[in-house]
Amino acid sequence: MVARRWPGVQARLSLLGSFAVSTHEKSEKSMTTLFAQPYDISAPGFYFTSADEFTASTKRAVNDYGQPVEEFEIQFIDGEDIDCALAGAWKLYQSNFAEYLRAVEDWDEREKIAFIIAIGECGHRFEAKTDDPSEIEFDLYEVDSLRDLACHSACNIDPLSRGLGVQN
Repeated sequence: MVARRWPGVQARLSLLGSFAVSTHEKSEKSMTTLFAQPYDISAPGFYFTSADEFTASTKRAVNDYGQPVEEFEIQFIDGEDIDCALAGAWKLYQSNFAEYLRAVEDWDEREKIAFIIAIGECGHRFEAKTDDPSEIEFDLYEVDSLRDLACHSACNIDPLSRGLGVQN
């Protein structure tokens, strides 16, 4: 399998912000909790942790007039910091939260970070049903400013690869 190169994916390490990158598996993982907020303002929302819970709760969801509620905004409520960042990059909707919950359980930390940077920060497209997060490749540079990143990038380019011959 050939890895897909995501062009232009360069990010400052500080973009990773509130979660720490570790190389070991955490012994206990907190449960990811989402909230379904109905677009109908006369209907109450509900918390859920799985697609099955969501489906069961939507079957019982009615507004103040007894009419069924069909459309919900999905909000991240509780879980690991990296999963919160993943939810932001995923742009949760009623149609895609089940894939998000599957990714929270199945993806390793490197795949989550790659997704957050490539899709959330750089705007690349990703189809959860067909794309593989392990194919996302990117370079991280620990720098203090974009100027430092530009200097780092310019200083590491071979002059001959830019078509600039060295004259004696």
